[in-house]
Amino acid sequence: MKIQRINTYDDIRFEGQVLKQHGAYLIDDKFPCQFLIKDIDSAIVYYHDYDNIVEIIDEFRFYTKHICNFYNANNMLIKNYDNVKLFMANINELQPSQFYINSEKMNNIASWAKNTEHFIIPVLKKENDLIVLDGHTRLYLAKKLNIEEVYVYEDSSDDYIWGFVDEAKKRNINTINDLKLVSNEDYKELWHKFCDDFFNR
Repeated sequence: MKIQRINTYDDIRFEGQVLKQHGAYLIDDKFPCQFLIKDIDSAIVYYHDYDNIVEIIDEFRFYTKHICNFYNANNMLIKNYDNVKLFMANINELQPSQFYINSEKMNNIASWAKNTEHFIIPVLKKENDLIVLDGHTRLYLAKKLNIEEVYVYEDSSDDYIWGFVDEAKKRNINTINDLKLVSNEDYKELWHKFCDDFFNR
């Protein structure tokens, strides 16, 4: 099964809200699968074949392990996982592993992320540090909304993350406030180029 995550916001095969939540997946290049997040731990899955949905759900949960309960279009439970332990953390105590914020992505997230339950961040714990693995844009938006604490959960990562963190610290990026807001075009040029160069070394 080929599973492709859709990262654009204008794909007419998917609902706008699903695209803004990054819940759109294309299966085997032709079948749309949509995840619409309902609340802090649940999502509705819209797909034509619920008998073959677990592999797609697992791919979705790679980015959103806090979503543990999945329902079909008729609101019937089709799959659930053990609850992920969430705890609150001060935004200013989270160490970024990126350098830039994509303004287009932030504007799309801002259309639905309004309160603390919408800001759930995977982190890597090392001694007293909490490393942000994903969700930098959400954190940046939360800061703009004057949200001081967010939900986080512990996750794992490959060793490359330490190179990203070291580079962030070299650039004096120690809190979410230190990230630079850039256009979508500049983000692709700056961040994608850094990642390409990093992994090619």
